[in-house]
Amino acid sequence: MVWAKEVELNTAELLLVQTGNGFNSFKLAAQKDHLEVLQRIWDLDEEMQMNSSELSNNLLPDKDKYGYMAWHLAAVLGSLKALELLWSWAKEAGLNRY
Repeated sequence: MVWAKEVELNTAELLLVQTGNGFNSFKLAAQKDHLEVLQRIWDLDEEMQMNSSELSNNLLPDKDKYGYMAWHLAAVLGSLKALELLWSWAKEAGLNRY
């Protein structure tokens, strides 16, 4: 995010900012099966060198005000490819299923 650096925005905060309902860009991309956007957010995280613990604590299990995670939103709208991508990242991050 070159433009974020130019205006001195905290990229991590920008990726995690939520709407009033608790949606962030990661959840919205998963919900609409926007795989390229999901991948770019994941790549940005790696570029910023956030550790996997920080990622797993913020992007993957993050819930909106209704209790939905990106996983739930992708499932509700049948975003199968997004579900597969989220699953592979959850396994990579070592998220506990319970």
